[in-house]
Amino acid sequence: MRKRVLIFMLCFVLAGSGLAGTGLAASLGQQPIPLPDGYQKFNLPNNVYLLDSKRIDVTGNGKPDLVSLIGKKDQSGVYWEKLFVTVENDAGNQYFFASSGGGWNPRMSFCRFTGRNAEDILVSAETGGSGGTSDYYLYTVAEDKLVSMPVPPPVQVTGNLLDNYAAKLTLENTQQTYEIDLHDRKHFYDGLHLYKAGKLIQPISLMANAYSELKPVADRQTAGCDLQGKQRVSGVVNADTIACVTSQWRWDPAENKWKLVKETVEKKRTAPNPTGAVFRVSPFLLSWSQKGRSHWNNI
Repeated sequence: MRKRVLIFMLCFVLAGSGLAGTGLAASLGQQPIPLPDGYQKFNLPNNVYLLDSKRIDVTGNGKPDLVSLIGKKDQSGVYWEKLFVTVENDAGNQYFFASSGGGWNPRMSFCRFTGRNAEDILVSAETGGSGGTSDYYLYTVAEDKLVSMPVPPPVQVTGNLLDNYAAKLTLENTQQTYEIDLHDRKHFYDGLHLYKAGKLIQPISLMANAYSELKPVADRQTAGCDLQGKQRVSGVVNADTIACVTSQWRWDPAENKWKLVKETVEKKRTAPNPTGAVFRVSPFLLSWSQKGRSHWNNI
């Protein structure tokens, strides 16, 4: 019986995340093409494909360079196990490249994040987990090479469910605290036997995911870009999204690090009960799901 409940809840979490049933075309995102001639100079491995390319100035001489995003497939043919960024300068006599981890639906974007008079390169790739998160990689050209830069750390969020269908969360960076009314999902929580007469039966801590989005936003002060991140905060399971934390970060060249500009919290009003069913979960499963949150997040 417990096995059936675990399998049922797992399917529910995946369905709630919007990732169940992802097909080959959705996994690939772009239409990759075999690597054209001219890239042999980078000594890349076999089974690599050109995912995206753009002519844009990343070296700072005011002339467009050729920047390319290249991926190496794994044996399944649907996952990019390794990503490469290559840069060829406008004169065609300088070449740089860097490698990063892999993922699904890799993307490449450009903006001036670090205060240089040239574009920096931001690469994103979905992790494929139920949390709907992505990995991000930032590159800049310095001293005739492509240098990996840090990206802003996710906001640290702590919190827990409260009596009378509410939640309290704290943003650790600024110590701002928010209390969120969750009466709109009373039916869902009662079906999970979380409450009895409005009292929480056992402690339930909140779970903050990594970035689901990290994108450039214009910064009028520097005439460049900040990075804006979005993170989901979940209650009893990953699909139980109760809030979204948005943070904005600006690179400080003097201190060589990202600084938090602002952060906001928005309540999400949709309870994770798409079928209208009432889910009945044993105290054993509820305890197991609380202890195994890192596992839920990586499914």
